[in-house]
Order: sequence, then C-alpha cells, then structure tokens
Amino acid sequence: MITITVKKRNGNYLEFVSKGHAGYAEEGQDMLLLLDDRFIEKPGFAMENCYSVTSHMAELSRQALFIAMELLQKYDETKAENVLKLENKVDHYEDRLGTYLIRLSSRDLSEKDSKSLSMLLHCIGDLERISDHAVNIMEKAQEMNEKNLSFSDKGAQELEVYSRAVRDIMNMSIEAFKNDDIHLARQVEPLEEVIDYLNDELKQRHVRRLRSGECSVELGFVLSDITINYERVADHCSNLAVDLLRIHENVFDVHEYLEGLKENKDAAFREAYQKDKAVYALPQS
Repeated sequence: MITITVKKRNGNYLEFVSKGHAGYAEEGQDMLLLLDDRFIEKPGFAMENCYSVTSHMAELSRQALFIAMELLQKYDETKAENVLKLENKVDHYEDRLGTYLIRLSSRDLSEKDSKSLSMLLHCIGDLERISDHAVNIMEKAQEMNEKNLSFSDKGAQELEVYSRAVRDIMNMSIEAFKNDDIHLARQVEPLEEVIDYLNDELKQRHVRRLRSGECSVELGFVLSDITINYERVADHCSNLAVDLLRIHENVFDVHEYLEGLKENKDAAFREAYQKDKAVYALPQS
C-alpha cells in the first residue's frame, strides 16, 4: 500500500491510500496514482487531485527549463540527459491528465469545476510545450559545446538579462497557478511584453555585432534559436496566467480576453511594464 499526502489548493492536506508497493513507483509516479478511476464518481474530489497532479507537472516543466538554461553557461552531459528525462515525464503527465480530464468532463460537474477543467486542459498543453522548449534550449547548449562556440562578453551579459526575465515569468506564472493568486497572475502580462521588447532588442544588437565583425554568423543562428524559444516560453507563461484570470472573471474566449487586455492597458498595466523594463534593463551597447 502507498500513502500519499497532498496539499490542496485551500491549504488543507489530504491522504490518499493506493494499492501497490512503493518499490514499483518511479519518482513522481505516486502523484499519478491520484488519477484513480474510483474518484471519477466524485468529480469535486477528482478535480482537486487533478490540480495537485498538474502542479507537480508544472514543477517538472520548470525544472527542465531552468536546467536547460543553466547549460548555456556551463554545459554538462548528465544535466542535459536530465532535461530529456524530465521532458519525457512531462509528456507522460500530459497524456495521463488529458485522458483523465476528458473522462471527467462527461460527469455531472458544477459550473465552477467545468470551467476549471477547461482551464486545466489548456494548462497541461502549455506546460508540455514549455518542456519541449527546454529540450530545444538544451540542444543549442549542446551545439555550442560541440562546436566550441561562445558569446562575446556583451552578448553573454545581454542574454543573462533575458534569461533572468524568462526565469522570473516562469516562476510568476507557476506560483500564480499553484496558489490561485490572481494578483500575481496580473503581473505576468506586463513582463511578457517586456520580454517581447528584449527579444527584439537582442536581435538588433546582434545584427550590429555581425556587421562589425564582433560575432559569427554561425553563433547568430544559435542565438536566434535561443531567443525564439525564450519568447515562446514567455507566451506559454502568459497563457497560464490568462487562463487563471479568465476563470475568475468569467470570460470564455482566450484570444478575445488577451487582445482586450493588451488594447485596454490601464495605468496599473503601464506602470508595471515600465517598472519591469527598468528591472530588466540591458547593459549599454
């Protein structure tokens, strides 16, 4: 028998006892035991378990991304292999959660649980894509190591600022989801726009270094791939936050909500954007 203790979103703890033996369960496999067929008949309880499993999936995605980003500074084959293992786990979580949530959707759900289920289906897709981008970033670090490529001092400093912004938006979106923190979720979109700015600025600066002969074309392709993956990670983090906000504000159309958020930027949004832009200011070129 395996006893699992899980912290619920309301701060309480629950214990779940499953048949089996601990020696069989791989690391993290015990969380998937929460997706038990018996709980399908108790949709509210099953949804709480889905939140717990999705939160663990989010941690796996975050871990994969952060390890991959570290490899850009110092490559390590063991850590690179770990990124692949984590991505495989995330894929497995998406498959199991997606299947379970679809089955759960056919039950008599409350309006709140129905909306939450739709949000979770979106979230697990974004978390899976983040882990895919982690693998892409790891492969760029691997390429740099194999070809003995390195960024100029200026380029490395600029990429570190960009990396810090991506790490922070990942932390922000994951913590907002795990803690149902609407205030934190509202801080994600201004930072996502700053990341868009950083992405464009890094590209322009790199072009200038190419023209002056400070950087090679080959390294330029690597940098372009890294920044594309960074930007897309930020987009998925934005999706996570927007889905959480939509649930609380009773909005159903994701695209419409996001467009409205960007078009109707209030004073608080503009202030947050300017503050983030200052925090993640690039060094003078």
